[in-house]
Order: sequence, then C-alpha cells, then structure tokens
Amino acid sequence: MECKACQAADAVSLLCEACGAVQPPRPGLDKFTALGLPRTLALEPAMLEARYRELSRKLHPDRFVRAPANERLLSLQAATTLNEAYRTLRSPKARAEYLLSLEGIDIGEAAAVDKAFLMEIIALREELISAKEAGDEAKCDAMGADVSRRRDTALDAVFRSFARYEETRERLILDQIKEQLIAVRYFQRFIDEHEAGRED
Repeated sequence: MECKACQAADAVSLLCEACGAVQPPRPGLDKFTALGLPRTLALEPAMLEARYRELSRKLHPDRFVRAPANERLLSLQAATTLNEAYRTLRSPKARAEYLLSLEGIDIGEAAAVDKAFLMEIIALREELISAKEAGDEAKCDAMGADVSRRRDTALDAVFRSFARYEETRERLILDQIKEQLIAVRYFQRFIDEHEAGRED
C-alpha cells in the first residue's frame, strides 16, 4: 500500500513508518496489520501493550486539533480502528477466534457442539445452581476452580494447535481449534455464572 503523503510503498498499518502520516481507512485491514504486529496467537502481551500505547499517542485526536479537517477525521477513524483492534487482540480467546475468522471459520452462537460435552456442561450448571440454592459456597468455589483449570487447559491446547497450524498449514487443524474454542467458550460461561453468583 502506498502512503498518500510520501508515496512510501510499505504504508500498511495505520501510520506510515516512513513519514508518520495517518493512513486512510482501508477495507479488509486486519487487526494485526493495523497494529503493525505479526498475525499469530502467540503475541507477547508486553509487545502488544507497547505498540498500542505508541500508536495511541501518535493517533490521539488532540494531536490533530490544528490540522485540516480531513486529517482530523483520519486520526479519529484510525484511533477508533486501533482501539477496536486492541480490544480484540488483548484477549487470547478473542484473538484465537479472530484468527480463525481470518481463515474463513466463524464460531457463531449456533455452532455445533459435541453432544456428550454439552450434556456434561448442562449437568455442571444444574449442579452449580443446586449448590448456590443450598448456600454451599465451598462446593461452588471448588466447581469454579475445576472449570477454570479446564478452561485454561483447553486454551493451552488452542495455542499448541495454532502453533502446529502455523508450521503445517493443515486445514484439519482449524477444525480442532474450533472445537477447542467452543469448549473454552462454554467453560467461560460457566465461570461467569459462578462469579456472578459470588457477587450476589
């Protein structure tokens, strides 16, 4: 992509690295490229945070108060794109789901779930409700801790599977990742329900 200000050929992110000019919005700009980061699940949190803070400073609309109207608009659009990208990429689960979507696989609310796994989750939720109604906080906490461990194990599996996919580009691995992420989603919903109960 060519920079509109200096015609540098590699202005692919929100800012031109050559001249620092804000780039106009481009259809299909992915969230990794927007931040100038590699497209991988294994992003270092410190690298993501540092890049976000750097771009936030450079794109903040206050820096463009005296700029022409079109530049002010560009900075606002770029800052919005930056914030949306950061919100997605800072969560490993959301980042994994986004990477899958870039490969053409979306996990919708109606995604197919293994029947045995679904029945297990339903049974766990019923057990949690019963424990809450009985005021058995120890059991609720034990269940929450157990499901948190299972969620973390499933998320670790997602990281390993993405690493394999990046090496081999085998499409079948993406189906495995989808199943793993569906499990993470259901575990997280259970944890959220458990935590909501603790706040009451």
